[in-house]
Amino acid sequence: MKEIDVYEIHLEHKYLVGKTKYVMQEGQVGLPPHYTDIEPPLICRSGYIPMFKDGKWSIVEDNFNRPNITEWSYFSGRTNSTYKPIVLSVIGGDFPNFKPLSNIGGGDTFLFSICNKIRFVQGKYGKLLQKYNDIMLNPLIGAPVDGPKEHLSDYSCNASQFYEYHFLAEEVVALIRSVIDTLIQFTYILTNYDDYEKNETIVQDCIGKVLKHKNKPETEFEKILVGNGTLYIVDKSNYLEKINSLSNALKHSYCNMNTYSKIGEEEPTITGYYTTRNNHKKEIIFNNYSATQIMIGFQDTILRILKNQKAYESIKEYKYNMPEKINCS
Repeated sequence: MKEIDVYEIHLEHKYLVGKTKYVMQEGQVGLPPHYTDIEPPLICRSGYIPMFKDGKWSIVEDNFNRPNITEWSYFSGRTNSTYKPIVLSVIGGDFPNFKPLSNIGGGDTFLFSICNKIRFVQGKYGKLLQKYNDIMLNPLIGAPVDGPKEHLSDYSCNASQFYEYHFLAEEVVALIRSVIDTLIQFTYILTNYDDYEKNETIVQDCIGKVLKHKNKPETEFEKILVGNGTLYIVDKSNYLEKINSLSNALKHSYCNMNTYSKIGEEEPTITGYYTTRNNHKKEIIFNNYSATQIMIGFQDTILRILKNQKAYESIKEYKYNMPEKINCS
């Protein structure tokens, strides 16, 4: 195996997309489609771009239609060095009291799943860091990306390191999204228990519905999740919107497969391209996040929502126990 510089060529228009590294596997002949190892010429004039056609480069006027890409980053408000795993306990009182639902049960047994899933996410994040370090130490070891069929048979149950890294990242994000959506559902039950018992429906059950009211939360349910700056702590880092965009990119976006050949140069990252309903005429969001910042934001979001839930519970208990006014007239 050896690592070489290659140049990506646009699938349809044949112009230069960019330069990247590629690992040639033992026995491999040629490069993947739309790549060449022939170095393009330098461009001396603005408004022009190299085009690869008939096995050679030429310089043409750059009138090509490109996607409208906006890059998003995320900062939790804390440095990476502050990250450490958290532990939540149902018995230890980290959660408010959730009533079981009359038709499907719940209560503490459902909360146990959240606690264990959070611990599992943190474990997966640790594996992601280890995989990143393995790649940085030696990007050439492990299973190949592709190659002759007889060569791939030795790796029938293994992905290449770069793909394995991204698949681990997808697992981390999927688990994060699952925990947050579950907390959203718990919050709905906490604030709308009687409505649920009547209709047997959790009307607000995921991040997307919450974000519609993030700037002007009206109900107690919305205020608990996004905050209002008074009784409830606000999501200052905008984590819910960022993790929602990243999660949707990894689940639904066709163009997100462009990220599988890339990896953070200075630290582990989790990336994803997202555009609404895969309409590439619209703005494409490039979610480019530090993996550690995503984990810190996840922890802070969980703790913030739990504090807000307990604040709601305290207010509700205070109102319930407040003595009625005596009419002295």
